[in-house]
Amino acid sequence: MSFRWSYAAVPLVVFLLVVGLSAYFYHLLPAEVAVHFENGTPDGWLSPLMTMVLALLPQLLLTLVALILAWVMTRLASRFWSREGTRANPRTIVALMGNMIALPQIVFGFAIADIFVYNAYRIHLPPLWIFALAFMVAGGIIIGVVFVRAIRWEWGGRNQQGVIVTEAKSSQVDMEKLVSLCRRRGFIFPSSEIYGGLSSCWDYGPLGVELKRNIKQAWWRAVVQRRDDMVGLDTSILMHPQTWEASGHVEGFSDPLVDCKSCHKRWRSDELEGDKCPDCGGELTEPRLFNLMFKTFIGPIEDEASVVYLRPETAQGMFVNFENVLNTTRKRLPFGIAQIGKSFRNEVTTGNFIFRCREFEQMEIEFFVKPGTDKQWFDYWVEERLKWYVSLGIKKENLKLRQHAKEELAHYARECYDINYLYPMGWAEMEGIANRGDFDLVQHAKSSGKNLSYYDEESKEHIVPYIIEPSAGVDRTALALLCDAYDEDVADGESRVLLHFHPSIAPIKVAVLPLSRKETLTPLAKEVYAELRQHWMVQYDEVQSIGRRYRRQDEIGTPFCVTIDFQSLEDRQVTIRERDSLRQIRVPIESLKNTLQTKLDGEDLFVLPPGGKIWKEGTKGSKE
Repeated sequence: MSFRWSYAAVPLVVFLLVVGLSAYFYHLLPAEVAVHFENGTPDGWLSPLMTMVLALLPQLLLTLVALILAWVMTRLASRFWSREGTRANPRTIVALMGNMIALPQIVFGFAIADIFVYNAYRIHLPPLWIFALAFMVAGGIIIGVVFVRAIRWEWGGRNQQGVIVTEAKSSQVDMEKLVSLCRRRGFIFPSSEIYGGLSSCWDYGPLGVELKRNIKQAWWRAVVQRRDDMVGLDTSILMHPQTWEASGHVEGFSDPLVDCKSCHKRWRSDELEGDKCPDCGGELTEPRLFNLMFKTFIGPIEDEASVVYLRPETAQGMFVNFENVLNTTRKRLPFGIAQIGKSFRNEVTTGNFIFRCREFEQMEIEFFVKPGTDKQWFDYWVEERLKWYVSLGIKKENLKLRQHAKEELAHYARECYDINYLYPMGWAEMEGIANRGDFDLVQHAKSSGKNLSYYDEESKEHIVPYIIEPSAGVDRTALALLCDAYDEDVADGESRVLLHFHPSIAPIKVAVLPLSRKETLTPLAKEVYAELRQHWMVQYDEVQSIGRRYRRQDEIGTPFCVTIDFQSLEDRQVTIRERDSLRQIRVPIESLKNTLQTKLDGEDLFVLPPGGKIWKEGTKGSKE
């Protein structure tokens, strides 16, 4: 959270007001009294000018204290008041703490008025002091009440995912800035925008689709490709309706809904404080349960016999295919099934950009283990999934684990942890890891009449495996990566916006930039571009100055830019520029592909290939 002058606005306004009143009182003094005081008197009275200066001194000191206090509170607020279990708004708290200094300032303001009146007319004004003290007490009570209400300790208040979402603002990025960047640079667009858009639906643009693809590839590589105990699956979005009856979704997958009788907006009653509409203060209807599944019909006739649902999760497709996977892969416990796919939930309340949408993509694992070993594997997957987010470049301080209390566990869960990320709107769930026990296989076995047990060779018994489920959202992961990568700094004396994407996640790995659009450079630049795009997603850009093109690539998170200049025509060498450090090296075109590969894999830029040389040290934050 950044410092704002509004956090100490009242002390500043009071100071300016007192200065104005002091000058006004000074000019009100009778001429003879002013002359008398300016010449001095035997009893040592101060001149009106000196009186004003000395009276304003504590005002100035208190204003400085207010600014310092507001700055200190700004530094502490994100750490202290955004912790789990509170819905404190640190901006409100900082403003209140800074502006509380205005109370003694007001008293000093009244004191100045009294001093001037006494100097001019030799009388005190007791009612003035009484009014000042009363004003200070009343103001203190008001600020105290607002302060307490801003804290609002609510250890039980959670959102629909079971997460205590605070109002604490992340210090990383303002959501409006992020949405603007995503739209401007082609990451994410509002769906059906030419028709006014559709609430909570988003389209991923040319860069956004690459970002999502890279996230899914990184996940698949980590949980399937590099493991010998995991297989993949891609199940249908439409499933037999009995699937959702067995899983409990038809009866229990619902939220309590209320309507405002005045503005007709709908809210989840478990997320509201009080019994009034948050927008207009109108009266609310009685809560009623609202099923979150999208209902549709299969076939030409719309009747109860043809009702099907768009799946609200990918997990059930893996449960009903347990026997198929077991028979075709000959896997032995423990083993897992992984799936990436679209899910649909008719959420009552959506928002916060792509954080909560009605159509979203999930990355889910159903890991089957022997009963009795489930606790060990549950702990393993909690740690493993947390490490994966760190490997993508997300800062550790922006991640935390939150264990679900017993009263908030889902009906199928024995234990559950959330991996929370500090989004701009506060801490919220990015992934959930649950120990589902044997609930799902038992339910589907009962409902379908099929045997979904596992024959254990060691015990010579049929057992129903327990299931550990790490469930992540592609969209929420993308939002977390965008928030975590966003930065603003100074490069070569100019401010810039950049995304510090990990190379494995960056939508564009390399940009090829000819120094100018002259025909002599174009053929060589196109040759380099054609070679590199065989290996990575590469952009070619020759429009505007080289500095502006660098800035465009920084803004979309491209790790490296390759510049072809006129010297390249003579020595067939090109310049590689690193996004974060702004360092540059010059390497032969023949070794360009291998050099970029090693740099994308994490090798330091200044580890040079044969024939390479350091071209430029970093100039971040300075002018050339």
